[in-house]
Amino acid sequence: MRAGTIAAIVFGIGSVVLTGVATYFGAMVAKDQLEQSQEDADRRVREQASRVSFWKEGELTGERLYLMNRSPDPVTNVILQAEVNLDWRDGTTTTRGWRVLRLALQPCSVTIFERNKMSVWGDPKRWGEEPEETRLTPKRVSFTDHGGAIWERRTDGSLHRLNERSDSIKETPRWRAIAYEGEPNVKPVEECGSSGS
Repeated sequence: MRAGTIAAIVFGIGSVVLTGVATYFGAMVAKDQLEQSQEDADRRVREQASRVSFWKEGELTGERLYLMNRSPDPVTNVILQAEVNLDWRDGTTTTRGWRVLRLALQPCSVTIFERNKMSVWGDPKRWGEEPEETRLTPKRVSFTDHGGAIWERRTDGSLHRLNERSDSIKETPRWRAIAYEGEPNVKPVEECGSSGS
C-alpha cells in the first residue's frame, strides 16, 4: 500500500509540474500572439498615413514643394509648414514660418506647389524693401486620414499621431499663411496601395 501511495504522490507532483510548464508555455504563446495582434493593428492604423510624404526640389524661384498621397483614399485638413529665409542686401537674414493650406490631397496623386506662384511677405520692419534671395525649407505636413486620425510627417521622415491639430502649431507660433496664385498642379502617381475604407 505504501508503494501505491508513493507512486500516487509522485504521479500527482509530476502532473502538477507538467500542468505548470504547459500553462507557462501557453501564456508565452498567448503573449506573443497579443503582441503580434497589436503590431498588426498599429500597422493598419498607420497604413494610410505612411503613404503621405512631402519634399522640395529646385533652388530659389525654381523651388517646388511636393505633397504626395499614395493611398487610394483622400487625406483632408492638410497643412504644409515651411520656413522661409529672406536674405537682405545688407547681409542679414530674416526667418519666418509659413503655412500652405490645402483642404485635401486626392487619392493616388502628387500635388506640386511652385515657388514662383507663392506670395511670401517680407519683414514688416523692412517695408517696401525686396529681399535679395528667398529660400524655402519644408518642415512638416499634418493631415487627417480616412479614419479621422490626425498625423504629422516631419522632414526626417518620421510619422507622428497627434492628439489634436494644435500639437504641431504650438511649437511654431510665428506661422503665417502663404498666398498661392491659382491652383497647384496635381498629377496621378503610379504606385498606389489598396483602399483602407
